[in-house]
Amino acid sequence: MAQIVLGIASSHSPQLSTPPEHWDVLVKDDMARPHKLIGRDGRGRTYAELLAQADPNIAKQIDPELKEHRYDVCQRAIHNLAQTIEDGRLDLLFVIGDDQDELLHADNMPAFSMYWGETLMFSPRRFAQAPGYYRYSAWSYGAEEAVAPVPSALAKNTIEAMSERGFDVAASHQLPDDRGIGHAFGFVHQRLLNGRTLPMIPVLINTFYAPNQPTARRCYDFGQALGEVIHELPGNLRVGVVASGGLSHFVVDSELDEQLLYALQTKDREQLRAFPQEALQSGTSEARNWIAAAAAMPHLDMKLIDYVPCYRSPAGTGCAMGFAEWS
Repeated sequence: MAQIVLGIASSHSPQLSTPPEHWDVLVKDDMARPHKLIGRDGRGRTYAELLAQADPNIAKQIDPELKEHRYDVCQRAIHNLAQTIEDGRLDLLFVIGDDQDELLHADNMPAFSMYWGETLMFSPRRFAQAPGYYRYSAWSYGAEEAVAPVPSALAKNTIEAMSERGFDVAASHQLPDDRGIGHAFGFVHQRLLNGRTLPMIPVLINTFYAPNQPTARRCYDFGQALGEVIHELPGNLRVGVVASGGLSHFVVDSELDEQLLYALQTKDREQLRAFPQEALQSGTSEARNWIAAAAAMPHLDMKLIDYVPCYRSPAGTGCAMGFAEWS
């Protein structure tokens, strides 16, 4: 039987891979796309509204030296997680991430989906050719296209077993010819695996897009069922589970992050299932991936590697980076 022996959670924001001297480009994006600027009350605000309401002390958070320090801390955390995965001698990774209009679109947006094709393609050229800040972070998705094996039979087995447990998981057996899997998974391949080949099964949760974002309760229950299914897979496999994305963004909310991290560390099932929908919107919605991953491995203990609130503007916009492992 398979065994989950390791868990990893890592932020994957473009800001994480964009040198601090270019974070002003992301601030311009904040100003241009106010629909992303959603606080824990579920309300969207313009950049100007956030700036008018912001604590004046936030201005101290964007000191160039402090931004550089935080960027360096994040890179060390990623390096440490990558080494942990390599040392784990894993046979297989289940990666839980979200798709941001990359493969799944408004014509069909399932709450939960899995990929069970024979191979997984990573196509970083999409990021290198994208406008604005994506160009600065394109390196973190690799310089060239790459292919990783997918244990298709095990993935199919997982989809069937999840269905038996009451989760109607959408199933994809092939990717569009002109593009690879989304950034949540490309980041894992490039930064956490350092481009190494390791069989991977992508698990997608629609964290971003209404009206069918699964609740925190549903994500926890989904992760719990996924963990049970993984342990029932045939073969003496050493399995790792990765949560890709998070924490609070594009408005930094350290208080909310601390509540989540404490609940994860203390294995507070009820708290993890109780986070309200309005608090998990925009980029902060990726906390659902952490909740599902934690639920899949209750036998492992979480260790917080680092929490880094990377502010990029006096309005409080930015990305709070989180890095953790379960062992």
